[in-house]
Amino acid sequence: MTLPDHPRGFSSLPTELKTKIFAFMRSLPDRKAVSLVNHQCRAIIAPALFETFMTDLQPTTTKTLDALLHPDSWILPQIRHLHLYVGESLSQTNEKAPEALKLLLSTLPKDQLLAYWSNTRLDSITLGMMLQNHTKMKCLVTTLVYGKGNGSFDITQAAWLQCRLRELEGLALWVDDVPASYATFRFFLNNAPKLEYLDIQPDFKGCLDFQALLSGPESPPRLSTIRRLDLWKVDFSKAPAALAEHLDVLKLNTLALSGCRGVAPFLRCLAARFSASEGRGSSPALTTLELNVSSAFAKDAMPAIEALLQSFRGLEWLWIANLGLLLPDKKCFAQHKQSLRYLGVESGNLWNMSYYSSVDMKYILASCKRLETLAIQLPPIQLGHLHGLGDEFRLRSPTSAYVKTEIETIFEIIASHPKLRALRLLEMPAIDYTGYAQNGPDSAVPIKPITEAAIPLVRATMQHFASEVMQYLSSHGSHLKILIVGNYVVPQHLQSVCRDLDGQIWPWYKYIRGRTTDLQGGERIVAVPAPDAESELPDRMAYFQW
Repeated sequence: MTLPDHPRGFSSLPTELKTKIFAFMRSLPDRKAVSLVNHQCRAIIAPALFETFMTDLQPTTTKTLDALLHPDSWILPQIRHLHLYVGESLSQTNEKAPEALKLLLSTLPKDQLLAYWSNTRLDSITLGMMLQNHTKMKCLVTTLVYGKGNGSFDITQAAWLQCRLRELEGLALWVDDVPASYATFRFFLNNAPKLEYLDIQPDFKGCLDFQALLSGPESPPRLSTIRRLDLWKVDFSKAPAALAEHLDVLKLNTLALSGCRGVAPFLRCLAARFSASEGRGSSPALTTLELNVSSAFAKDAMPAIEALLQSFRGLEWLWIANLGLLLPDKKCFAQHKQSLRYLGVESGNLWNMSYYSSVDMKYILASCKRLETLAIQLPPIQLGHLHGLGDEFRLRSPTSAYVKTEIETIFEIIASHPKLRALRLLEMPAIDYTGYAQNGPDSAVPIKPITEAAIPLVRATMQHFASEVMQYLSSHGSHLKILIVGNYVVPQHLQSVCRDLDGQIWPWYKYIRGRTTDLQGGERIVAVPAPDAESELPDRMAYFQW
């Protein structure tokens, strides 16, 4: 056998194998670095870099529309999913799609675009052009401009558009409170036979009348194919059973309701159907349930939520946010003990919240042995004034002779769970920001930005807190890998103002478990900042998007 004159390196590997290797790179900076190695690496990594293209289409010194649309551009041929997010003022007032968007859509290779997400209004001309040029569209998320003004046309009368919706599998529309908007919504539903994901939100202040949304001169909308349903601020009070009559509820695998009115009767209707199906030996397919209930409807909704949870088995993902300070009965979770892997329960806020006691937490975690991710609220945690950098917060060692606090007891129970790998604390610890809040009361509320001088102090304070928690959990045998603290929805105006040197954005801190070695060679557990946890650990972070 003749050996090669020189060792075979990475460049000699087949392209297919290199593609497999690069697929393990989830960090955007790593992918960008690979694209700069040589032309071959750039060609391999390009789809992963630009298959999902996010832009505001605003030119800067580092990015211009001319460069993007240039015939030699290696970005344009890779785009399959287009995300367009413009400023709030433009998205709410502009009655036409940006001219730059029309140019981009017309320049993309025919039938290449598979998905379109945008917070800007899309007029009928631009929508028609997009669907005409990209006939394989799978997902559409946008707000439409209704009416015939400014050269637009009535979408519901465009028979040629019907065939362009046949491949649509996902649809998310912001619906306006006008008949034309309702008619357009029904037009989409009636002409998308493969539709599986439906997301409805009102494009006005108030709630959508769901009965009016489904009623019209044409035939009732097709909802039997829907498997994932997200409803925001929908009014069920007039006809709570109307939606259930249009859906094949037993085949629904994902249901998300947020800020809906009259939700209790609708949930009771679902519970009755689920219970009846269990009696006939056919189980519901529902595996993901997300419920965000406003305080005005919390008192009526909680018994209905408990009835729904008790009516079937098989949930894997469960999120309940209730601003009415009510918590679901702990026994409801045990109903899904053989399947539940992700659980989140939120009630109230930093100043006024409800939380499960250590006794309740022990029951929940002992019942749900398969749980991998937990998001909860804890009893209030005080970290003192910002000048102290959180040094007042200490968790005692397992051998301490002192009586454990409620916080320590709950953490010890969490540590004993054999499969729990990710924990999110839904509220920031209480920090005294006196002298460091720009306006309003000093607090850990995300709509009140802290001053620039406070950012490094909060960084050190949260680092100390996270390391204390990680060390305490580890000392009690926990295998926890991820710790998240704070509010996920960070207002856009804070994302640059409140970003620290670790890349963390107040008030949303992400850490992974790490180790450090002291001068004596001893190892200790520490919390390592992980601002890019979403891209590097997508499986673990998926359920932290609440």
